Amino acid sequence: MTLFLQSIREASVDGRMQNVLYRQDQFEKLHRILVQHGEHIQKTMVKDGTHTDTEAKIEYFFALRSLKEYYETLDSDKALHQEYAISRGEDSPAQAEPIGIVYVAITEHTVFYSTIAAICAALAAGNCVVIQVRVDNHYIYRRLKMPTESELFGEVSTLIRQLLADKSLDRDVIAVVVDRPSKADLGPNHIRVFQNPLKTQESLDFNHEITSPSGCVIAIVDRTADLDSAAQALVAARFSFGGTSPYAPDIILVNEFVKRPFLAAVTNAMVSFLEDRRFDSRIPERTKPQDDSLDLVAALGQAELFEVTFREFNVIQNRNSSRRLLVHGVRSLDDAIDLANGNRKLIASYIFADLVSAKYLTQFITTHVSFVNQIPLELLIGPAAPQQIGFDRSLRYPISLFSQRCPAFVTSMPFNDLLQHTMQGQGAEISHALMEISKALKPSKPRPNGGGVGFFEQGILIGLALFGIPILVSVGFLGTKGAQYVSRLL
Repeated sequence: MTLFLQSIREASVDGRMQNVLYRQDQFEKLHRILVQHGEHIQKTMVKDGTHTDTEAKIEYFFALRSLKEYYETLDSDKALHQEYAISRGEDSPAQAEPIGIVYVAITEHTVFYSTIAAICAALAAGNCVVIQVRVDNHYIYRRLKMPTESELFGEVSTLIRQLLADKSLDRDVIAVVVDRPSKADLGPNHIRVFQNPLKTQESLDFNHEITSPSGCVIAIVDRTADLDSAAQALVAARFSFGGTSPYAPDIILVNEFVKRPFLAAVTNAMVSFLEDRRFDSRIPERTKPQDDSLDLVAALGQAELFEVTFREFNVIQNRNSSRRLLVHGVRSLDDAIDLANGNRKLIASYIFADLVSAKYLTQFITTHVSFVNQIPLELLIGPAAPQQIGFDRSLRYPISLFSQRCPAFVTSMPFNDLLQHTMQGQGAEISHALMEISKALKPSKPRPNGGGVGFFEQGILIGLALFGIPILVSVGFLGTKGAQYVSRLL
């Protein structure tokens, strides 16, 4: 066992963070530090180069809100009541214990929120936490002189390291490192969280890793959508917070019938949204796409709007550049579904359509999460939600992710006595139970005689109306003429 992170391992073994009151104390101190330095934190985000003043304020707000939400999960009375459940003769099925140490490799996107959310999730579950800040490769490869700490790690990461070094916080509970620690450094009881998607060859142990999913984000704009609202939401999602959010849309599939007015709406939205906005100066200058399948529709600074002109252009297979918005025409909802599912790696989809069409799209598109006629602002802040669990709208990292269930039971199962009697040779009761359980199954509520009118049923009814009505009119007309002819003969 190495000496590196020895104090963290010892605090984990001691179970220091398992005491709910101690956890609450650490949360209160961390909150006090972040509030005290709030203005400096926001200015540092702007100085890092990817945030406007408003975006810095928003990210700071969501970080504090995340801290508060995790803090509110700590209930000392409930924890004490659960601890003594067995002594009262009660089961404790929800009993859990912390894993020990949570190691988190922080993403480059919205570093402040990503770091605070991960720390709070780990602490709320009763763990010690090790944070690895990322080195800014721009300064390593482009600067000849020895970089300063803020140049090497970024302004925000440097500030976080300074804040977490506050003497009021337990230095044996939270550690900030630069290099990835080994298994020996973290000890036997740990879990690793990678906020950026991992390449397969980088993976160490899938049983002890939490990873953000890799893949694309698709938006679908149907002819029934409010085009202006959709354009504004998609432009904001693509270009907010430096355009680096994992939930920024990579490509928009729009119905051909409304593609021209939608492109105009997107252009107007870009003008109003990006007029006073700046991007990270480290993003390279705009260059003409190498593939002729992209037509430039509009450009504002380093932000570009492209139309995909050839269907065979494989744009849905790759993550998009942070400064491009791609639009691809589709012929129908089914066409959009086929294109979307051809990717097989969608981490999110945004559906802009009436509710009937939206239901159809969300039902048949394979994706980690779907949003209908909205793109939540908080979604654009922080890393992508872990792929190992279902998407949680409230907490980016559910506390259960960093704890392990260890339920305890004192009561017996309902059929335990019956089985015990049967094993002892008393078979009368099991015979009666078998008769009861062999009865035909029936639903608890009677089934309805028929289903509602769904998407396909609507199509059938429309088809009948289009083709059936002319036939009925023709038959009626012929019937009238035939009656007149017979009456003349008579």
